[in-house]
Formats: sequence, C-alpha cells, structure tokens
Amino acid sequence: MKNFSAFLSEAEIITPNRISDDAVRVFGRHNPGHLGHLRTFDRAAEIAKNVGDNAPGDLGLYTSRSQDPKKNPLPFEAKLDHLKRMFPQYADKWDPDPNVRTVLDTAKKAHGQGYKNFHFVGGGDRQQEMENLLRKYNGNLYDFQNIYSHNAGNRDDLDPEDPISSLSASKMRKLVTDGNFEEFIKGLPIAAKGK
Repeated sequence: MKNFSAFLSEAEIITPNRISDDAVRVFGRHNPGHLGHLRTFDRAAEIAKNVGDNAPGDLGLYTSRSQDPKKNPLPFEAKLDHLKRMFPQYADKWDPDPNVRTVLDTAKKAHGQGYKNFHFVGGGDRQQEMENLLRKYNGNLYDFQNIYSHNAGNRDDLDPEDPISSLSASKMRKLVTDGNFEEFIKGLPIAAKGK
C-alpha cells in the first residue's frame, strides 16, 4: 500500500486538463502603471473572450521584476500592489511567479501548463518585435502550434481626441521628476473615474 507522501509526489507530476487551448498574456514593465496599460488589459480580456475553439482563452498578466533608479524605480512587490489597486477588475489575473522574469518566461510557463496557442498583447510599437522574438524560440524553449501578437493600440502623441494614446511610463516618470502632480494624476484610473 502506498503512503500519503507517495500519492502527493505522483499528484505533483499530473498536468491538469486544459479547458482552453489558448493562453492570452500581457507582459510589461508598468513602471508606473497608467491608463494606457488599462487599454492593453481591456484589449487582452476582449481577445481572451473571443479566441479559442473549445473555450475562451485564459488571461494572464505579468509585470517585470526589473528595478533601477531611472527607468524602473518601483520594486516588484509595490508595483504589483499598485497595479492590483489601480485596476481591480484584473486583480486576480496577475501572476507573481518569481520564475517569470521575461516575456519568454511567460511563454515557457504557458507551454508547461499545456496551452497549444500563445497570444501576446501589447502596444502597436512592440507588436512585430514581440511576435518575432516569441516565434524565434518556438520549438526550443517551448512548442506552440500557433503564436500571435496582438496590437492593443498605437501610441500617438499628436491625437488630441485620444490623450491616453500619448501616455507612456517615461512621460509619467518625467511628470514626477518635474513635480507636476496635476498632469500625473490625469494618467491614472482615478482621473478617469472623475469624468
């Protein structure tokens, strides 16, 4: 007769059956988070809802663990806490896995979880670069039947009708450096709620 410990060891190697074959993932620095990121999360949720033959795709959000004083001033734990509070509708979609440090790690993890198709969602300025990178390592780091990169929107500094399209984390960090709280707050979800 097997003991409890042996049963647990065997259970750890069982891969759960996937309801969906499609992993929809967002990976970014989010340093700091802003309304432009919300647009990306919303687009990813829309894609997840409408992709997949058997069931909607599974949405997962990841933020980098990079930290440095200039481009990544927020430590991972504080940043993740801010993102969950800023975007509560997606609070349960964040994966804090310490082994996921790059977009390639998100793909490796999704493959290990049994997904057959991988969907990356990001800004239009990153779409082709990410698709090329993810496809380059297919068959090596992971093995998907299909890899897609979806555009969540293009950055446009000149569109007065769409101020969110001009947001970037670097602009938000500069507003902090300049002490411009009034403009900084316009890039956060609390500003959108006031409308």
